[in-house]
Amino acid sequence: MNWWMQKQLLCLSLLLASPIAWSQHTHVHGEGQLDLAIDAHAVTLVLTLPAEAVLGFERPPATEAEQAQLALAKTQLGDAATLWVFSALAECQATSTEVTLPDFAQTHADFTATYDFHCRQPAALTSLETRLFQSFKHLRHLAVQRIGPEGQGAARLNPKTPRMRW
Repeated sequence: MNWWMQKQLLCLSLLLASPIAWSQHTHVHGEGQLDLAIDAHAVTLVLTLPAEAVLGFERPPATEAEQAQLALAKTQLGDAATLWVFSALAECQATSTEVTLPDFAQTHADFTATYDFHCRQPAALTSLETRLFQSFKHLRHLAVQRIGPEGQGAARLNPKTPRMRW
């Protein structure tokens, strides 16, 4: 098994082993979920946002303008370096991003995105700030669950408090 697969499995194992990971992710308009796993130099973020919080609607795009809005949202969600700001001294760089568009055939349509980062100085990793609220005006809250070498924790971010510290 290569290093990449080992890292992914370890991060997933850490999240699944955590009691906070078993709390139910619910679909609430205006509210997103973020799981944050830290393992040595690797950081993985898994984001789930209701389509309504990103687009302002939760149905298939009906016009060309809405199609363009969907494409822009995918681009914005794919820009890890803009959306996520770690403690500067940790020297974190995005290594991969995967954005999945909503399945509008479902009752509740969600965007999902996975972001992988490599941090050169993981001991200096003490905070995460998001700029999601600047890009997506319908997003009111982001529930964050974190697990890593320093333990686990949770936070509820919003436009006035977009930073989590640990």
